[in-house]
Amino acid sequence: MATDTRGKAPTAGDPGTGVVTAGDLTAGDVGDAQAAPNLLEREPAGTEVLGDSAYGAGAFREHLATCEHLAVIKPGPPHRAIDGGLPIDDLAIDLTARMVTCPTSFTDTCKAAATAGIRQQ
Repeated sequence: MATDTRGKAPTAGDPGTGVVTAGDLTAGDVGDAQAAPNLLEREPAGTEVLGDSAYGAGAFREHLATCEHLAVIKPGPPHRAIDGGLPIDDLAIDLTARMVTCPTSFTDTCKAAATAGIRQQ
């Protein structure tokens, strides 16, 4: 049985200057959101925390709220309602005209029940 000995070096930095403000060494199997709280422990309340979807876990978001940090976290990939279908972000939805158009330009009418949870962009 092989053992993975690779590690990671997560860092925190100032996005305006690029200066690294904190760093850590973790095992390769430690998730990014698990390492992040240690990197933020010296940051003042109100610090804006930027991250990708790996930082979107509920426990990490709760940690940010407790420390009064502002989370700016990229959402995960869009959900597909039907296996093999398109995510809702790929559709052009016109609630006034009650029409939906897919990327191949196919257009169809929307039923009232189908539009109940959709906000027009």
